[in-house]
Amino acid sequence: MLVCDGCRILSHSGHAYGYVADLASAERSRLQEVSKRCANLGEQLQRRLDQLQQASNNCAQSVEIAIQSLKLDMEKLQAAVGKRQQQLVEEALTIQQV
Repeated sequence: MLVCDGCRILSHSGHAYGYVADLASAERSRLQEVSKRCANLGEQLQRRLDQLQQASNNCAQSVEIAIQSLKLDMEKLQAAVGKRQQQLVEEALTIQQV
């Protein structure tokens, strides 16, 4: 049985530490609350990480779509430039023959 320092010096040396058990119980309750809060924060963090991963995936997909669209547009422009080049060459040859 634990005895407080004051009780050892004074005449009532059999006085027990009743507050140690209360303190242990209160500390246990506090630690359980902290544990619950940590678990809750962990779940919130995981949800946020999942949201960020989804946003990152969406962004990467959007970039890929933009790249494909750009390539397609460039191919169209190259075809149009090639066609116009051919027309100008034909016009120049026609003028040369006259």
